[in-house]
Amino acid sequence: MAEDSRGLLGSSKAKMFFGVTLLVGILVGYFAAGYIPPEGDVAGTIGGVKKAEKYRAEQMTDADVILQDPEIQKIIQSDEFQKLITKKDFQNLMANKEFANLMANKEFANLIIQ
Repeated sequence: MAEDSRGLLGSSKAKMFFGVTLLVGILVGYFAAGYIPPEGDVAGTIGGVKKAEKYRAEQMTDADVILQDPEIQKIIQSDEFQKLITKKDFQNLMANKEFANLMANKEFANLIIQ
């Protein structure tokens, strides 16, 4: 078989590809060189995005945390209490409306306290 001696741009497909590539390059260069960035207040554009200030808050201190009853907080943070509230039986009991009514009954509360 004879070698093709037309060279790199000898075929019509290669010439078409080179022409299209050159045209795209010229168009990109034309639009990139002619781009003028907006001036002034550009809120609403991606260039005008400002950092949200709504999440900036001062650091909390010990004075910011007020414990109504420190004894109750100590009980809630104990290991025994944490184990209790993760048990399924306890969760079912707390979800029971009849048990909630019983706990709201003042006579029952007086019976437990005595």
